[in-house]
Amino acid sequence: MRQIWGAGSKDVVGTLWRGEHLTSEAQAGDYVGARILLNSHLPQRVTRGFMSDRCYDALASGALVVSDGGSRFP
Repeated sequence: MRQIWGAGSKDVVGTLWRGEHLTSEAQAGDYVGARILLNSHLPQRVTRGFMSDRCYDALASGALVVSDGGSRFP
């Protein structure tokens, strides 16, 4: 099932939008079922050189991750 989560996404993706926040309990099941996961980093994480935990979780679940990358990531 195609679904998009995240604040500020509702007006952009319409009927694919499911909510502003996906709970930690629901993440594992959704990540395992995802073929592609879109990720964006919080500015303070990029500034400090930290990659989003979501990237690691999704990759471990077998999803392809498409991310903004941030200026400090290879």
